[in-house]
Amino acid sequence: MKVTRGAIRLGGGEASLPANGIWLQGSLPYLDVDHWRELSKAKGSAGEGLAIDGANLRLGVLDVFGKRFRDMSVNAWRLEGGWQAALESQEMRGHVNWKSEGAGKLSGRFKSLSIPPEAPPKLSEPDTAVESSEYPSLDIIAENFSIRNNQLGRLELVAAPSGRDWRINKLKLNTPETSLSLDGVWQDWLQQPKSQFNLQLETSDIGKLLARVGHPDSV
Repeated sequence: MKVTRGAIRLGGGEASLPANGIWLQGSLPYLDVDHWRELSKAKGSAGEGLAIDGANLRLGVLDVFGKRFRDMSVNAWRLEGGWQAALESQEMRGHVNWKSEGAGKLSGRFKSLSIPPEAPPKLSEPDTAVESSEYPSLDIIAENFSIRNNQLGRLELVAAPSGRDWRINKLKLNTPETSLSLDGVWQDWLQQPKSQFNLQLETSDIGKLLARVGHPDSV
């Protein structure tokens, strides 16, 4: 029997039948995507399972690629070879496109993006560490980018894992007074990191630049 239309409701409430496909709906207090990625590596002994075509979810806490996002709203739908989603949380607001080939590629266009904190270690999985080759390639643009509440302006990032290294093909940060461009390699970045970067920095106001990175009144 093949199911072509249906809804799976999480967290209680009444499911709403979609126009087509199989959709996840509802809310969860917590979801660990990293855990499910590990489970998905076990191939086909239980068959292909039920193919999900989309999701409309609210998540209190979401752990993915070792990072923790809070108050996440997800509206996602399957595309050929991947997924597309509209995301909104305390840390981000924008759209992403996921291509699953190889280690994957994550493309994102954000109105706002803040680097979230590390997800806490899982007590049940003390020895599981994500290898650099398991991280996806990145193509990210964020109109308003911040780290630890420091507003760093517009971000452009193109990067990909290369063996045990992380190759940054382009990193640009632009504010009204400052422009930063960087490319290079972050070698063995998860174990014994060292870097080789080409960096160009131009600013018309060093005081504002220092304030943006958390050092106000330094000049």
